[in-house]
Amino acid sequence: MIAMDGKYLKIITLKRTSQKLNSIANSSFALYFLAFFLPFFILGLVYLKHGMYPLGDKTVLICDLSGQYVDFFATYYEILTQGQSLLYSWQAGLGLNFLGLFAYYLASPFSLLIVLFPKENLTEALFLITLLKIAAAGLTFAIYANNTFGHSLAASPSPSAQAPAADEPKPNPVSHLDSKWNSESKLLLLIFSVLYALMAYSVSYSFNLMWLDGVILLPLVLLGVEKILRDNKYLLFLLSLIVIFLANYYISYMVGLFSFLYFLAAFFSRQPFTRQSLRLFARKFFLFSFSAVLAAGCAAVLLIPTFLALKNGQGGPNLSTAFDWQINFPLLDLLTKTQPGSYDTLQNKGTPNIYCGILPLLLLPLYYCQKNIPRGEKLIYSALLVFLIISFDFSNLDVIWHAFDRPDWFPHRYSFVFSFLLLFLALRSLQHLNKADLPRLYRSCFLWLALVVIIQKINSPLLSAKMLMISILFYGIYSLLLAGWLTVSQPRRKLFLLCLSALIMVETSLNTWYLLGKMNGEFQYVTKQDYERTLSKLEPFIPELQTKDPSFYRMERIGGRTFNDPMNLYYPGVAHFSSAANTEAHWALRQLGFLTTASYKSINFAGSTAVTESLLGIKYVLSAGEKGLGYQEIMDKGEFKAYRNNYALPLAFLTHRDLLIYDPTKDDNPFTLQNTLLNLAHGYSEENKFQAYFRPLTLKDTKLDNAFLSLEQGKEVIGRVNTSQEASVEYTLVCPEEGQAYACFQTITNEVKIYVNDQEIKGYLPLYNKRIVDLGYQRQGAELHVRLTFRNQGFTLAKKYFYYLCEDALARAILPLRNNPLENIRVEGTSVQGKVTVTGEGKDLLFTSILYDPGWQAFIDGQKAPTRKIGRAFLGVEVPPGEHEILLKFAPKGLTVGMVITGISVGMLLFLVFLLFSKKLKVKHKKIILS
Repeated sequence: MIAMDGKYLKIITLKRTSQKLNSIANSSFALYFLAFFLPFFILGLVYLKHGMYPLGDKTVLICDLSGQYVDFFATYYEILTQGQSLLYSWQAGLGLNFLGLFAYYLASPFSLLIVLFPKENLTEALFLITLLKIAAAGLTFAIYANNTFGHSLAASPSPSAQAPAADEPKPNPVSHLDSKWNSESKLLLLIFSVLYALMAYSVSYSFNLMWLDGVILLPLVLLGVEKILRDNKYLLFLLSLIVIFLANYYISYMVGLFSFLYFLAAFFSRQPFTRQSLRLFARKFFLFSFSAVLAAGCAAVLLIPTFLALKNGQGGPNLSTAFDWQINFPLLDLLTKTQPGSYDTLQNKGTPNIYCGILPLLLLPLYYCQKNIPRGEKLIYSALLVFLIISFDFSNLDVIWHAFDRPDWFPHRYSFVFSFLLLFLALRSLQHLNKADLPRLYRSCFLWLALVVIIQKINSPLLSAKMLMISILFYGIYSLLLAGWLTVSQPRRKLFLLCLSALIMVETSLNTWYLLGKMNGEFQYVTKQDYERTLSKLEPFIPELQTKDPSFYRMERIGGRTFNDPMNLYYPGVAHFSSAANTEAHWALRQLGFLTTASYKSINFAGSTAVTESLLGIKYVLSAGEKGLGYQEIMDKGEFKAYRNNYALPLAFLTHRDLLIYDPTKDDNPFTLQNTLLNLAHGYSEENKFQAYFRPLTLKDTKLDNAFLSLEQGKEVIGRVNTSQEASVEYTLVCPEEGQAYACFQTITNEVKIYVNDQEIKGYLPLYNKRIVDLGYQRQGAELHVRLTFRNQGFTLAKKYFYYLCEDALARAILPLRNNPLENIRVEGTSVQGKVTVTGEGKDLLFTSILYDPGWQAFIDGQKAPTRKIGRAFLGVEVPPGEHEILLKFAPKGLTVGMVITGISVGMLLFLVFLLFSKKLKVKHKKIILS
């Protein structure tokens, strides 16, 4: 009896366990957990397979994540751990409005996770953040799909099961079947969540961490739209918009634009076009627009200063680009990019990354065959689909999606919304799928197989033959599994879905592995050793120099890792590269000889001279080679040495007011332009005391080897005679006096190598683009051989300049400016303080080597004074005669207004939340009384 009781007890226990497992399987928690965990696991596994840390020596640093973002995160780490200001950075390009850079690159809540790691493990922190963001996208899509489609994805046993009665309302995306279908629905939603998280956009642009927040928040924003349409509830839409506005204003523009299109499509696909529906639309649209405006108001503290920073030259929109259009690519290439493993390039000629799985492609044609889906809905969503396609292909529509700022590299940054739409339409198709659709399913399979054959026939370079064969295999297996799921009896249905789920995981893993491999081939993932190699050699100098010299100064390096070394190592420097850069100031510095690239969004120390280094307050330079004129070696740590600039000027000093007329557009010769700047600073004119500090080298001879020289429209064209051999042009120069020799070529290509006396010039970053090249210190009368070698077709040399600077001229140029410095300078985050004495004689313009920004305010003896823009780049202040206390304070323009608007908006939001909860409490209290 006891044995029998034990047997029955065991049976009861097994039943309860089975019921509990079914309950867990049917629960939303299981769906959300797996939707987060599976993408995390798959991407992490693929990363490890590619040799990522800890199983290999690679990091996730690739392309701009290596060249820019990791350095921004390093600065952000210092700000967070040292309590520094987010408003201004002295480490970025002579000083920069950091709030604009923060809003674009670092504002995501995920960025705060870096403080959990030591700075030396920053690459591991970025690895984790990447995994978490991809995983979070799977979670948010699961939340959207579960709330939008619910339990309605399990196939019905017959076509009639889903057909509404004649007197019932038309179906909408939120229909619910019996709970017995719940676990199957959850499996299907899980499949689509994984496909969304690991779509080609997310994998290919995984290193653009700041854009992934848009992928994460898009489903929540659209779920908020659904709640407005269904229940007049706007809180989710409002809150999710606030988060995306704050996380990344750039990608939020694309999310906002698509959410508006989704709102229109969703509303008019469910309502007949009548006068009554238009009144309903007006009410819904009011909730939509009110929420959007209030969300923007809540984020105004970041949005308004950032917008004004963009207008000040930090990468602002250009509306004229919308009227300059062309076709971006052949449309068949877009078809290719729907397949797994399709990759071309992430540079300007790249096509949209729209792959989001084979299963959605199979189901898409069936969407148009479903009789239960209204024809109007099909037309509306088809129009939206076509609009996105032509947006990809027409450059003017494409640039509108990019906020009127044509992107340099990484094209079609909004393509994730297209993938979302494909998944949405596939889910709508799946929502009504039944046995009667089997013939259509097979026809869809054959259609896509035919398209794959077409792709193979046109010999598309975007897709390998191996991946095409894998695609064909998946189309066939998926069709059979779906057919089995539709036809078998209930107990075996889940087995087909489990097999389908497993294959989806295999497909996404293969696609992720393949895309990461292609990205590695194009850009290469940086190893931990490569990341640390140069930085570890430069870093020991910085604390030692800061201990010996606690004053404010700038420092630079020759032969660094990236343009953003000052931000990574956290010292005030010149070099910088970001989309938030001050492009107008960079252009002005280019005119003085500095290297700038990427439409003036980057500037490097390369191209400086002894004069510009002194003017910009560069007191120390770290270099592997001899520094030359004006410098003294003070520290040796093996590969790099530290040199002190004996002519470095302070951050601010008095110059003649004539400097205000300095115009960098008046001359294209950087040496004569520097002569002009110095003469104006001293108050010299062409008629009075004009000094030629830089003087021309004597060009003795020009020798061509396997090259020819011709003139076209006044420009030298240098080409190669025998295309199988290297060619060169050599200039023989003579230095009339002992001094530092320089050259400037406008413009050679990146393939050209430069040799000085048979030694290749190295240590500086790219030699292409107009910039000054340091030829080294030369003795009087010495011959100097400058050779340009090339293996390409050749190049056009618009202009070339050869000049030298002797120490006597450098002293005459710089030392008089030291006589009237801003004394007792104190630089503290967003302020500069000091004392200056103006004695008259016209030297009443306080020149600062701070880049001009309208956020700077000047105070003389506590009274506000106007600021001046010098040479389209620098901040200046006119000071009256006498001894004065000077205060320069920085606050991003629009910050105060933004704070006020945000305060009012947040107050309004809290009031609305209070009203909503008060209303709920009243309803609940009323129900209790009635019961």
